[in-house]
Amino acid sequence: VDVSTKVAEFFDAGQSAHERGELEKAVVLYGEALKLDKLFWQAEYQRSQALRALGRTSEARQGMVRAIDLLSEYEGVEEGRRILLRARLALAEMALALGDLEGAERSYNEVGKSSTMVSALPVGWQAGQAEVLLGLGKLTEAQAAGREGEALTSKILIAPCSEPLTPAMESS
Repeated sequence: VDVSTKVAEFFDAGQSAHERGELEKAVVLYGEALKLDKLFWQAEYQRSQALRALGRTSEARQGMVRAIDLLSEYEGVEEGRRILLRARLALAEMALALGDLEGAERSYNEVGKSSTMVSALPVGWQAGQAEVLLGLGKLTEAQAAGREGEALTSKILIAPCSEPLTPAMESS
């Protein structure tokens, strides 16, 4: 069995464990994949997410920084930019959870620079950014981030529905 097959097997087993909620096992399996291929960003990203779910935020943050470094080479590809954006948002949230407001602000600023892809992010992500800015005493910037988030959310929530209501939908 060649190395790439073994890496794929460890990663797939890690994904399965992750999906079943066996997070410790997933972390180990992603780690085995990374031992064989240190540049396998998918394993680094998923390992970081599993560590985060386990509450091991400091370790998760280190892994996400490495995943972002590895992902940077795919910034020229749309799907790569989307994943990189989600990774930067996760990094900002981890920094906030660890009380590193400056690190969170840097990460949120990186997310904000990708304004053409912000629709790929969960609704309300600016709330975290506003929380960080408030914590740093940047009231005006926090208010602006909050307003921006409200505007984006209202656009999404009041966008016209292209599907007509069916009787079943009307009664619910």
